[in-house]
Formats: sequence, structure tokens, C-alpha cells
Amino acid sequence: MEQEGKKEEQQEVKEQGQEQGLQGPQQGPQQGQQGQQQGQQQKGKQKGQPQGQLQKKQQGKQQGQQGQQGQQQGQEGLQEGLQGQEQGQQGQQQKGQQGQ
Repeated sequence: MEQEGKKEEQQEVKEQGQEQGLQGPQQGPQQGQQGQQQGQQQKGKQKGQPQGQLQKKQQGKQQGQQGQQGQQQGQEGLQEGLQGQEQGQQGQQQKGQQGQ
């Protein structure tokens, strides 16, 4: 009986890991898009200034970098999710050995 309960716990851990892994890549591009949108809004505000052009370019670059960071974070999230799965599987193996 006890062993079955522990199996279910491991399954939950595994599923949580998978969910986090899936969320990661979704968050990355979303953050990237937000960065781009902010860049465009600032662009509009600065149109009236002659210096606006230069600042725009720099901000655009910064926002682009934020977008890339978001994607990297997404990939890290995926890796964490995979680690979670591995840990879940290891846990199941250990429980199996204890049961014998």
C-alpha cells in the first residue's frame, strides 16, 4: 500500500517538472514580444525630438536583447523540466528497489 502512494507522489513531481519545462519556452517569446512593443511605444513618444532617432535605435537593440534573454530563459526552463522528469524517474527506481 505504502509503495503505491509514493509512486503517485513521484508521478506528480514528474508532471510538475514537465509543466515547468513547457511554460519556459512560452514565456521566452512572450517576454520578447513585450520588449518589442515597449520599444515601439517609446519610438512614438520620441518622434518630436531630433535625438529621438539615435535613442530609438539603442532602445530597439536593448529590447531585442531582452527578447533573446527571454528565449534563453525559456530553454533553461525546458532543461529544468527535463531534470524534473529524470529526478522523478530516479525516484521511482529507488522506490522499486526499496520494495524488494
